[in-house]
Amino acid sequence: MREGEPTRQIPTIPPASEPLIGRDADVRAVRSALAQSRVVSIVGPPGVGKTRLAREIAAAWPERVVRVDAERARIECDLAQAFRVGLDIDEPTGDRDDDIEAIARALAHHGPCLVLVDGLEHVIEPAAESLPRMLQAAPEARFLVASRARMRVEMERVHELQPLSTEPRREGEPSDAARLFLTIARRERAELTDDAHAFAEVDAIVRQLEGLPLAIELCAARARTFGIDDLSRGLARRLDVLADVRRDVPARSATVRGALDESWSLLRPAEQSALAQLSVLEGAFSRETAEAIVDLGEIRTGTVLGALSQLVEWSLVRAWRSRADGSQRFRVPALVRAYAREKLDELGLAPRAESRHRAFFAAGARRAAAALYGQGGLDAARWLRRERDELVRIADRAEDDVGAAVDVTLALVSLAELVGGARFVLDRLERVIVHVPEGDPRHDELLLGRGRLRALAHATQRQAANDLAIAHERLRAAGRRRLEGLARATQAAVMWRMAETEACALYARDALSIARATGDAALEATSLRLLGGMSLNTGRTAEALPLFEEALAIQETHGDRLSIGVTLDRVAAAYHGLGRRDEARRRWTEALESHRRAGHRRWEAFTLSYLGELAIEEGDLPGARALLADAERTAREAGDPAAEVAVAVQRALASLAEGAIDAARVTIEGALVLARGTGQRPMEALAIGYRGAIRLEQGELEAAHADLARAESFFGGHPGIGLVFSGWLAALEAERDRIDESDAKFAQAEARLAGVSDPRPRVALAVQRGFLDLAIARRGTDTGEFTSTQRRAIAVARSRVAQLQGRDDVPVEARAAARRLASAIARAERGAVLEVGAAGRWFRTPGGERVELEHRRALPAILAALARARVETPDAPVAPSRLIEAGWPGERILDRAAAIRLRVAINGLRKAGLRELLITRGGAYLISADVPVVTHE
Repeated sequence: MREGEPTRQIPTIPPASEPLIGRDADVRAVRSALAQSRVVSIVGPPGVGKTRLAREIAAAWPERVVRVDAERARIECDLAQAFRVGLDIDEPTGDRDDDIEAIARALAHHGPCLVLVDGLEHVIEPAAESLPRMLQAAPEARFLVASRARMRVEMERVHELQPLSTEPRREGEPSDAARLFLTIARRERAELTDDAHAFAEVDAIVRQLEGLPLAIELCAARARTFGIDDLSRGLARRLDVLADVRRDVPARSATVRGALDESWSLLRPAEQSALAQLSVLEGAFSRETAEAIVDLGEIRTGTVLGALSQLVEWSLVRAWRSRADGSQRFRVPALVRAYAREKLDELGLAPRAESRHRAFFAAGARRAAAALYGQGGLDAARWLRRERDELVRIADRAEDDVGAAVDVTLALVSLAELVGGARFVLDRLERVIVHVPEGDPRHDELLLGRGRLRALAHATQRQAANDLAIAHERLRAAGRRRLEGLARATQAAVMWRMAETEACALYARDALSIARATGDAALEATSLRLLGGMSLNTGRTAEALPLFEEALAIQETHGDRLSIGVTLDRVAAAYHGLGRRDEARRRWTEALESHRRAGHRRWEAFTLSYLGELAIEEGDLPGARALLADAERTAREAGDPAAEVAVAVQRALASLAEGAIDAARVTIEGALVLARGTGQRPMEALAIGYRGAIRLEQGELEAAHADLARAESFFGGHPGIGLVFSGWLAALEAERDRIDESDAKFAQAEARLAGVSDPRPRVALAVQRGFLDLAIARRGTDTGEFTSTQRRAIAVARSRVAQLQGRDDVPVEARAAARRLASAIARAERGAVLEVGAAGRWFRTPGGERVELEHRRALPAILAALARARVETPDAPVAPSRLIEAGWPGERILDRAAAIRLRVAINGLRKAGLRELLITRGGAYLISADVPVVTHE
């Protein structure tokens, strides 16, 4: 044959035997790049699947494909030889330029073709020099290169191949990484059940391997030997496990270690040393961190930044821009880090690298904690959030350096107050404090930190109070005034949660005095906010606002951008209580923006819930639901139980306001469970009170009375919410036709309105009084016909609902009461009755359609028994035993089973249309006195 001419047609790349998983987007991106450029490089770390992706694209290429395997090439002549083998041309001429010319002519002879070049790592520079001549000589050829580094030649387009995603695309489906594992494991006949536990274990494994395809394939192949459970518990991370048992696999693909050995051999001494030392960093890091930790020592041929740049170039370190703040971030992938850690030990650099790591982060933690509530607060908070994982690691290894562990733990306490996670940090603090003897000043600081965390965790308020009391006394005795003031302020917050209001006021004033004596602006603002909160929560809104505004002015003067959102939130709450809704909305919106800038997740959840409450009051229930859903997600992500309770209560009120009573009951019961777990008595009492309002809607009058009475008793000194619960109790008495008791209770509540600046209780009481109007209208009526006096009472009740129409300032309690009152008025105005057919086989509610029950098993008999009792003894409930006997006469049923049957039957009647008329009292049942009953026997 003539030199440079192919002797035969180059074969195409055969398709792979197994489908390529999770790479559809990459295939499209590379094909698009090849359509726009003649040189495309797929680059990425060892084992990420560069060759597999390139072969997938080549196998479907519509033109001729030339495959060049440069894996064994180490010098320029090796690269030329790889091209000659791929093109099937003559032996080398002995002259470099002639060899390249021959290769270029051979490519030109092929016309349109794709040249697939794999494994250029060792010969990047020769390839970059030769490629332009080949492109010029073969204008119809395109090059697809799979390499750990780019060539940096003209026309090169680079596709950076990332590991497979470990996040499912849709809920209930495995991630791409998990799909790959499952495919290989089943091919190897591993015992793998199709249940949630097995899928969770697989998910844990692929997350440990960070989605690296080679590691996943090798690990899945060992699932039959080791089992999924062992692999998920950490075995998957061991490099010696990640080896292929097959003998026909190239060395660099047979083990993760083999692939990493080859990458290591490509590095210069400075790069090897830098990679080894960077292995002490488990998470993402900055350029400054790398410079502080890496010490190249005697190596004079490079710099830390130069080495870092090359490690990024070789895909051994990932680099990206942070979406949060735009900073450049780096990370060593998990398996590369494990390999580099072995090299760190071999090089004898571990002790000094670890020491520099601890010193750098301890110093950073001290600076950040000190700067949080001043001019640099936002930057300090961002630094703490970014470096949290490294700080936690130092705290977890307190025995290595107790001083550093204390520094980072105290900083983590402050971070938990911002973003949540108090229980997590509390666990770390408990491990650290055992290494610090009592009498050491740092022990007192840790004790104060533990009190702060226990206060945040909410389930341990009494323990928090004990810690804070001890810490306060010790700090006071030591003359550490600023920390003494912080202890006092935290004590005040804990006392409020424990409903010890006098102690709360005492401690808050003490903290304020200390703050002013020491010039601690942050503590002064906090103390003022605490005092304002007490005034707000006891209905003295007009007194609260100046305190909040003074705190806000202090924070603005001292540039405290971190916690200013909390004060803005309280200012908004005061405006809301004064009826200045537009100002409240503006301030809450500002607070929300501030929380998000500061990363203050727990307060973001609170503020979203307050905006949701505002939307409910304005009648914007869809908007309220959206805000509360956002608040619920944020509270859960922050891990803050108090925020979760507050949001759950608001969600229950939203459901109550729109008449979704069953949903409201489920939500408030969940809120109550959470509240009881927090140790916050006010939140628990609030949830109990609102549950009472919901039970009132469901007709459970006795249970509703018990709940509302407990809430009224707890909030007796709160002229705001306490009056709302009093109004519900008065309305309940009216529904039970206890007119005198209801009238007296309303009079007492209205007398307490004097001096209350918050207009919301006044509006709620006015609406709730409508139930007393209806009770007066019902008095003496058993036929549905009303006198003129009774009709006037109904008209008064109707006017109470009408006065709310078109208003956008109706508190949620008043809105819920108005909705129920309007329904009761409609029934009363129709003068209608509840008709119950013979033997209870049908019924018709006032103004409703006839509902047939004939084929509903026990329901007709139970309804007939209730109707007879309503006619014969109007206010007497029917015992469950009587209803069970009526519904299942003669049957011998276990007591528990019978009770369940009856509850199901009662719920069936309510769902059929009797929800508002069939009520529960003292565990028994009766038809409401709201309407007369006519039976057709």
